[in-house]
Amino acid sequence: MRDSIQEHLIIVNALFVLLLGLSAVIWAWQLDVFQSASDLTADIPLGSALAIANGENHEIIPAEFSLREGDRLILNNQDIEGHRVGGLYVGPGSSVTASFSDSGTFTYFCSVHPTGQTVFKVEEKPSIVPLAWSIFSALGMLGLLNGIVLGGTATANSLVTMLVGAGALTAGGFQAYATLNNPSGEGPIGNNPISPDASSVSAGSVLYQQFCSTCHGVEGYGDGPLAVGLDPPPSDLFVHIPQHGDNVLYQMVQEGIPGSAMPPFKDALEREDIWHLVNYLRTIP
Repeated sequence: MRDSIQEHLIIVNALFVLLLGLSAVIWAWQLDVFQSASDLTADIPLGSALAIANGENHEIIPAEFSLREGDRLILNNQDIEGHRVGGLYVGPGSSVTASFSDSGTFTYFCSVHPTGQTVFKVEEKPSIVPLAWSIFSALGMLGLLNGIVLGGTATANSLVTMLVGAGALTAGGFQAYATLNNPSGEGPIGNNPISPDASSVSAGSVLYQQFCSTCHGVEGYGDGPLAVGLDPPPSDLFVHIPQHGDNVLYQMVQEGIPGSAMPPFKDALEREDIWHLVNYLRTIP
């Protein structure tokens, strides 16, 4: 009798695992979990600067770019003058490439678009982590049921199987729920979570003098001691700060500005520090 139960359990377990694997593959395929990063190319044609100067109101590049986390934007400038597109600077006859590692909607200043801005909508890339934890939880449930069918608390082996299965079911379910509600750990860049009070602005001021003033200058005019010879020159913050939202300023500090001397500070500054710096930058204009 016991041998018959075990044989049936083997069949049921095999079918369960097969069904679970098939469901996981379908889920991952529908959400494009394994889709590789894509390249999106935009060209600034020759004569764009002249057309803009003459007031020709045509769309040189799209007003909106739709990407996913990890995608790259390749910007080719075929014009004889440099241009700023979003968080990028591309010199005459050159190209720049930028990757987008954070999801969100970023409205940047754009020198080649009639509206004066370009919007980057970056979709969050689905993570396989919740799926992995869900599978772990489902296997835990299978173990729990196996332990019950094999005798529950009647034997040591069935009791251990039941307890391990229950633990995996609980832990996997909890982790799957946690990752589904906060898939990237910190979440995408959104509104500034730190109030721009005196304490935050003071902390940002210290960080600005330490990391930014050498290029942008003590007061933000782009006239710091290292500004000489930089191409393009550092931005005049009195002009540029009002043109961007807080999340865009955060992105620029975190990722830098490709095509310029502005480096990424994501390895030097914590998330909270960057928000303090953004709060201070808001006081400059």
